[in-house]
Amino acid sequence: MTRVELPGYNKDEIKLEIYDGNLTVLANKKEKDEMWDCSNEFSYVLNLPDYLDLSQIKAKLEHGVLIISIAKKDKQKLQIEVE
Repeated sequence: MTRVELPGYNKDEIKLEIYDGNLTVLANKKEKDEMWDCSNEFSYVLNLPDYLDLSQIKAKLEHGVLIISIAKKDKQKLQIEVE
C-alpha cells in the first residue's frame, strides 16, 4: 500500500498510469479568478517490484490522501525436469 498526500485535489484531477514497471501519479488542478489563471501540477513516480499483480490495483482518495493498493502475485513453484 502506498499513500500520496494530495490536499485540495478531487479524484477527477488525478490520473494513474503504469508503464515499464513504474506507477506514475499525475495531479493537475486549474483555477481561475477575476485576474489570474493558475495551474498546480504534481507528479510522483514509483518503481514497482516484479512480485506485484498489476491487474489488481485499487486507488481511493480519502480526505486529501490517495491510497493505492496492489495485490501480490500468487507464488508459483515450477518443477524443472532434468534430461
